Amino acid sequence: MNKLNFGCGTVIKKGYINVDIQKGKGIEKSFDFNKFPYPFEDNTFDYILADNVIEHLKYTKNTMLELHRISNNNATIEIKVPHQTSVWSYADMSHRHYFNEKSILDLFSDRSYIINKKLLFSNISMKLKPAVPFKYVPKIILKVLSRYLLNIYCQIEIKSQVIKSEIVTDSRGEQWKKHIQKKKLKRW
Repeated sequence: MNKLNFGCGTVIKKGYINVDIQKGKGIEKSFDFNKFPYPFEDNTFDYILADNVIEHLKYTKNTMLELHRISNNNATIEIKVPHQTSVWSYADMSHRHYFNEKSILDLFSDRSYIINKKLLFSNISMKLKPAVPFKYVPKIILKVLSRYLLNIYCQIEIKSQVIKSEIVTDSRGEQWKKHIQKKKLKRW
């Protein structure tokens, strides 16, 4: 199983190809994540982890298309971002995007990535990670509190499955890549 630790920073994971924008010990490839295409072949990875990196990138939708390109059919993409109401979302001045439950789902939604009416991602799961003081508060209470208070949730974690379909043109009518869908998946 080929696994990619996309935007690893100093968190080097064994069994992963660790890539980042900076060079460092344990980082196998270093490149600009805002320049496309990425230096990987099509259909390379079975699992991609992007832990607190997407919010730093200029072109999130292009990034998702590129992660789709380098993923195998049925690969899992796991993305973790700070919740927009978390203090950590605004503590780092290099953050370009802020995510809540709706905007993170928009990264994977059929509205964003229907190419020739084919779905590119299927949702597996989304988890809202509560801030430490709210760790043991029941979910229904967290949901109500989050409407009125900040810093209830610190992070959003989402896993999505890649769907490779017969794709010949993108939403602008330009040629893209041809992929073969092996298995039909339900829409989320």
